[in-house]
Amino acid sequence: MRPLIIFLIVLISASARADYILNDNIRATYDAIFNLKIRSARALVQKEIALRPENHYALYLDEYIDAVELIAVPSEERFERYKSNHERRREIMDRDDDSSPYYLAFKSEMSFLMGMFRMRYSERIAGFRNSLSGLKGTAKNLELHPGFKESLKLESFYNIGMANIPPFARWALAFFGIKVEKNTGIETLNKVLLAYQAEKEPELEAGTALIMIIGFKVNKEPELGYEFIKSLPNDIRGYRLINFFEANLAFRSGHNETALAILNRFDVGAVEMPFDHYNYMLGNIHLRKLDSKARGYFDKFLLNTEYKSYTKEVNYKIAESYLVENDLERFKIWKEKAEDTEGDDLVERDREATYDSELDYVPNPLLLRANLLISGGYLDRADKEILSYKANPGKRAIDKADFHLQYGRLLHLQGRRQEAIVELQKAIESNPDDDYQIAAEALVMLGRIYEPISLPEAKRYYTLAIENYEEEFYEVIESYAKRRLEVIGG
Repeated sequence: MRPLIIFLIVLISASARADYILNDNIRATYDAIFNLKIRSARALVQKEIALRPENHYALYLDEYIDAVELIAVPSEERFERYKSNHERRREIMDRDDDSSPYYLAFKSEMSFLMGMFRMRYSERIAGFRNSLSGLKGTAKNLELHPGFKESLKLESFYNIGMANIPPFARWALAFFGIKVEKNTGIETLNKVLLAYQAEKEPELEAGTALIMIIGFKVNKEPELGYEFIKSLPNDIRGYRLINFFEANLAFRSGHNETALAILNRFDVGAVEMPFDHYNYMLGNIHLRKLDSKARGYFDKFLLNTEYKSYTKEVNYKIAESYLVENDLERFKIWKEKAEDTEGDDLVERDREATYDSELDYVPNPLLLRANLLISGGYLDRADKEILSYKANPGKRAIDKADFHLQYGRLLHLQGRRQEAIVELQKAIESNPDDDYQIAAEALVMLGRIYEPISLPEAKRYYTLAIENYEEEFYEVIESYAKRRLEVIGG
């Protein structure tokens, strides 16, 4: 009923000249969105539409609210509702002055969001067309209004997204004739951010910061994203949505205890929508601590989620939680469950779980524990697992290769560079089969180690990692190597 009421109010006022005014009510709406107060944000939008139906900034934010909710709580029903609301809003907005920079920017962003969701919900050709329409609209706006910051933001995000398109979707670039430019999105976004800071526009600064954070994630640069969030002013860093991303990027950067501390302070009860990502993150954090509490959080996630995204990954994570306890029987049950779970092929973690669940061997529990602890930053505990493995080494070639990889990672983080290089080279030599990604992972690690000391060697190892990459491997291997080559001039 709510979308119909909004539609009628604005349609009645269609004869009035539409405008895009960032007033106090709109600012308060941004504030509510960034604090995940979705019901409050909707009420503010309805208030603005009732008081000033000619202010089409409210229609744009109404779409933004729906998008945030659909990303956080995916479901087929919400997607269908999103499509219907999108069409109503566009019918109203498309009567606006088509030379208005705000109209062109917001129309393009709405097309992009529509395209993203259509691709996620199996309408891929239509989705690419929507995204392409948004890209063309952005280019048109920047041609008519050079330097318009809202369009620069979207152009930058397109740039990042196209440079990181997953292997299975690259056919679409050729099909639609899209040329991938050099990935300079973060640099441009930072210029927009600084401009909004100078203009004292905190809501627009926060919106730009949010896109930059997502850009760092898409670029597979969690460490840079984590440091970026820590550099933000406290009022922006304190937004609940950005605070949650800080926990996520701390986790992805190996600062597991920091991530846990952030989520322990996170008031999930104040979030005005279902928020399954909270349990998902806590499950992953506790798994890296080798804490059986992980299963409780994963169980809550599987019980409450309304869509298939991350379900394949979570089922495999539950399998791992049993394997670190040497419970082989339950590991096999949950591994099979993960393999049989459809998951979401547009979610990278589910694609990674496809590789893991289809492995033709059971990982060595000692090495799995070491891997998780290293990833969480628990280096002393990981050292003990490595020593335990040395005392009782596995007999399989894959165990030998995995041991050298995990030991090399640990030595690198301990600052023992030369020893790490030796172990990682052994991992490459020991990799028993091209079906396993251990050698490609080791090559990326060698590239990272050599970056500060020898760019030619770093470039060589990143290039070898790309050459050793197979489509079923973790995409981060290829995309990270390509990104680093781009950054260091490879």
